[in-house]
Amino acid sequence: MSAKRMVRGVLILGLGFFSLIAQTLLFRDFLTAFEGNELGIGSFFASWLLWVGLGAVVGRWATGRLSGLTERFELTALLYLPAFALQHELLLAARSLSGVSAYEVFPFGRMFAVSLIANAPISFTTGLLFTLACRWAASKPLGVKEAEGETIESAGLPVALVYILETFGSFIGGLLVTVWLARGLPAERIALVAGLVLSVAATVGALTGRLVPVFDDWRSRGAGRSEAARRATRAAALAGATGLVAAALAVLLAVGAGERWSRVSQKRTWCRLLPPEEFRGAFTTAQAQYLFGQREGQFVVMSWGGVSEALPNTEHASEVIALSLAQHPQARRVLVVGPGSLSICLRLRRLPQIERIVWLHPDPEYPKALLMPDLFRNAAQAVTVPGREVRQYLRETPERFDLVLLNLPDPTTLVLNRYWTREFFTLVKRTLATGGVLCARMTGAANFMGGELVYLGSSAVRTVESVFPHVVLKPGDESWLIASESDRLTAAPAELRDRFAAIKGAAQLYPPDGLMSLYVPDRIQFQMEKYRESARRAGDAVLVNTDRRPKAMLFSLMLALRRTSLLSFARHVPVLLAGGVWMAACPIVVYVVLRLVYLIASRRSNQPAADACASVFDAEVLILTTGLAGMALSVVLMFLYQSHFGSLYLYIGLLSSLFMLGSFLGGWMSRWLLARRNDEPRPLLPLCLLVHVGVVAAVLALPERASPFTYAGLMTACGFFVGVYFPIAAPRLEKAGRSAAAAGASLEMFDHLGGAAGAVCSGWLLLPLLGTEQTLWWLGFLVAANLAPLAVRTRAVRAPTTADWFDRTVRPAGYTLVGIAASMLIASHVAAAAQAERAGLRLLEAAQAMAGDQELQPRDATLPDGKTMRYWVVAASSEEPQQTETAAAAERAAQTQTTEKGYIFSSGSIVKGVYGYGGPIVLAIYVDRNGTLQGVRVLQSQETPAYLEQLTEWLKSLSGHNVFEPRALEDVDTVSGATITSDAILRTVRQAGPEFASVALQLETAAAKEVASADGFHRHRLDIRFVVLVALLVVAILLRQVPNVWVRRAFLLVTLAVTGFWWNLQYSSQQVVALLGGNVPGDWLSASFFLIVVVPLAVLVFGNIYCGYLCPFGALQELVGDLRTAGLPGKTLVAAGTIDEVSAAGLARCAFRVDSQLPGSGCGPVADGLQFVAIDADAGHGSGAGGAFFRLPAVLVSQPLSGRRVPGSVVRGETAGPLDAQNGSGSLRPGRADGSRIGLPLL
Repeated sequence: MSAKRMVRGVLILGLGFFSLIAQTLLFRDFLTAFEGNELGIGSFFASWLLWVGLGAVVGRWATGRLSGLTERFELTALLYLPAFALQHELLLAARSLSGVSAYEVFPFGRMFAVSLIANAPISFTTGLLFTLACRWAASKPLGVKEAEGETIESAGLPVALVYILETFGSFIGGLLVTVWLARGLPAERIALVAGLVLSVAATVGALTGRLVPVFDDWRSRGAGRSEAARRATRAAALAGATGLVAAALAVLLAVGAGERWSRVSQKRTWCRLLPPEEFRGAFTTAQAQYLFGQREGQFVVMSWGGVSEALPNTEHASEVIALSLAQHPQARRVLVVGPGSLSICLRLRRLPQIERIVWLHPDPEYPKALLMPDLFRNAAQAVTVPGREVRQYLRETPERFDLVLLNLPDPTTLVLNRYWTREFFTLVKRTLATGGVLCARMTGAANFMGGELVYLGSSAVRTVESVFPHVVLKPGDESWLIASESDRLTAAPAELRDRFAAIKGAAQLYPPDGLMSLYVPDRIQFQMEKYRESARRAGDAVLVNTDRRPKAMLFSLMLALRRTSLLSFARHVPVLLAGGVWMAACPIVVYVVLRLVYLIASRRSNQPAADACASVFDAEVLILTTGLAGMALSVVLMFLYQSHFGSLYLYIGLLSSLFMLGSFLGGWMSRWLLARRNDEPRPLLPLCLLVHVGVVAAVLALPERASPFTYAGLMTACGFFVGVYFPIAAPRLEKAGRSAAAAGASLEMFDHLGGAAGAVCSGWLLLPLLGTEQTLWWLGFLVAANLAPLAVRTRAVRAPTTADWFDRTVRPAGYTLVGIAASMLIASHVAAAAQAERAGLRLLEAAQAMAGDQELQPRDATLPDGKTMRYWVVAASSEEPQQTETAAAAERAAQTQTTEKGYIFSSGSIVKGVYGYGGPIVLAIYVDRNGTLQGVRVLQSQETPAYLEQLTEWLKSLSGHNVFEPRALEDVDTVSGATITSDAILRTVRQAGPEFASVALQLETAAAKEVASADGFHRHRLDIRFVVLVALLVVAILLRQVPNVWVRRAFLLVTLAVTGFWWNLQYSSQQVVALLGGNVPGDWLSASFFLIVVVPLAVLVFGNIYCGYLCPFGALQELVGDLRTAGLPGKTLVAAGTIDEVSAAGLARCAFRVDSQLPGSGCGPVADGLQFVAIDADAGHGSGAGGAFFRLPAVLVSQPLSGRRVPGSVVRGETAGPLDAQNGSGSLRPGRADGSRIGLPLL
């Protein structure tokens, strides 16, 4: 590339240089304005990248309508300067804009909303300028003839080269901002320097790229010099404007404007909390900027928008010393860790027995940089400050301490989480002397403890207990865990008071009697019982916090979210953690399957081919997914780095620059290969994807002792496999007819949308829920999903111009809804399978609710197949024998009346082949020792909750029947409207009672044999409903072959009357869930078997015959539609169909329930995992969401195989209204069942 062509490249380098510096500086401003937890960090990057994508889209629009922005791009690039100033001011005023006071915790909803506004200027400008740069780079300079114009790119890939140069400029900017921040330069001065570099680059571009060519043209032309002079004047004005900006910035730097601007910003930040006259100054470390001053005799230090140190802080420091030294009165060497802990060190210094005090801070530079008044500076001379990272010091120090105090904030970030892991406590244990004690601060509660707070505390307790054998608790809002290998720990307040009083000088620090109010036995018991119960329910796999599975951060974020919003996820945690990577992989699997279905189906189509459409879609998905994987993988690398080497605040800019360097190298290499071949080599993309998966595998296999250079190389490789795909995707878009601006906008948008998703998913979901190992597996799977389209060699698709905009929009939306619904369904079954081992816990919870205050004792019984069945014995509360009704029961009662009152057991392991409307129903059954039913609760089912709610009182009425007797419950009627469900419950109880008596109590009753025989007959008897449904199906098939208007109407009337009003039978999502879950009824001649098995088979063979003929609600809709005299226009029918699809998806979303709890005292927890339950919008049993949901797989599966469909609504389980247009005379006349073959829409 010639020197003249490189001129534009200099300006694009300047854009990348400024953008990364601005992002780094504004990120620090953001953390100062908002909480520095992972929610805030995720909000920053998500909103930043979303605005970049939006800016790219607006830039595409602007290139065609505001051509002046591109023609004068050198001046347009300077929009960065006012945008930075505006965003800096918005972030400083974020709390006042949102109405949140300085001392108030920022509500998450407001934080995200304000971050969207405050992050807009620079990020939006970044996306806008990238798109404009793509157009500008491919165009000739203003005023230069076509033959004389020179572009930035000679190989026809301007978008790719713009991306490459911008990433290289970002690399340089990230490198320099790291150095400048490490040297302590104010952020405002750095911003002015970056602005100066950008304006100089714009000036050079204007001079060399515009003025020089115009001057050469003027000299060579001779005639027409007046025109050349006018062009020279315009070029000179543009160069003069940019040069004037550069000169102004240089003057500002020379007069120290950056330092003054910094001072004003510091004072404004200080004034959010304290009066301006008390501000004294500031100092900066690699991690943060600290402001300090005086306030009512206290020396106050502020950082990240809050007070981080206050000297003296006598009351709190003395309390911490008292509660810890009371556990180890002989302590002489003390290690104190945490911010705001200098007061503790200074108070400890007053005790004669303390020989050595070591203070470690999460910011290693802070203690030595702290500019304290002389009074505190002199007192702190006796405190040893190593100035090293905490974990590094613990790993390398040979010292042993008697007492270690961890006075750290809650682990709301990945950085803080590393101080609450099992590995960290193992390091602390290594530094403890014999009999040494660890004291760790955590958030507790004085009274009420919600689920999130319980999880946080139980996680801390179980993590500490995994390292130390003895742990006690100091309760309260600020709780402390005290742990040791010694058994001298105690929670007895009187003993602790006496211990502390015996320490020389201790009474002058804190009154010993005050310990009586710190260690309150009732409060200790209350908190620990909550923690133990949570640990028993969830297990160590859910609670123990490790370096690679940051559970403490997850629970801290849940607590922060709960405190600032109405969102609560505590009860879903076991389900989400148990499902793990398999639930997260569901959307990827569904996408791959749907994409392959589309590509294979379209390849077999006889329609005209348009390969570019599929290629563009795959290219955009490639950029989206690899952008997500790149951002998430970089977060994983930073997390692992921090776990081993400490905080990387100093190196965050350096790591970002290495990422951008990798993007530059990847883009350059890919472009070079494409330029040599003038086309995309077929093996290039699959080879890149496979090597990309290999990089993910390398991170997965990364050893714990890997060097920082290894992390640097992996971070570069991470960026490499983001940039390498840009030059591959760009020509695909250009071959499809996209302009340079359109291609750049599209790729920039998808790249940053993927990055935004990666930023949110990695910090909020993937790492907390899955841990590093499973997160890396998921990322590798995501990258490998892009190989699926490459497996189909020929892609023949319909040209999108054959349909209007509505159809081109709705069809892909339909596939999207299919994917979402299918992903939710599969995830629900994955969660149910993962939670299968918790069935015993569900029974225990139900037993506790049914037995009340009665004592429960676990018992095990051996089933005939050798498996073990757990049940619970309810201890007798009276010595009086109960009246017995059978001889065997009397003998049994005589033996057990002093110990056993009754039994609570589950029907799940002893009842087989009994199915309700949606599948098997598992019951918790409470009987006394004679077999008299005391209570029934639903443990698990796939029935409609509304129908189970109707059974609440009916379930209570079952009490008093003896289920050990023959023909038990035969006099009990089923419930009208929920006949199938109530009948299944009766059969379950009738079979479970004698079976339990035989297996668990060894009572061979006649009832057991009779029930077994009756059940076998029931499973194989002929159900009249099954016969009628089969007959209706046969008639429906005949009517499709010999259509007749009036015969069809009569048939629909029969369907409506029999299957609708009489039997209340309709296909719903319950049948879909039962079929996909393998819950096929054992009674093969029942109506349930017909709906679950026969209907899908009929649809596969004959098309969607059910909805056109056998659905009662569909029959009602069509009959009502026939009453109209005219149909609706075709476009209205299409719009109504869209409403149908959206309604189906909305109801499917509403049906997705987590840890569902049925209302009413008669029904217990339905499922301890994710499951689909039907929501009834209509009168029919199982209608509403169930019918609507079945439409999705029915359309997807039946149409490609049969080539036939019933026009109109495939499933008519929705309310009537505009949907009737699909079933009236305008769309489906009686007797017409054949429709044209419809192709699968483009994904």
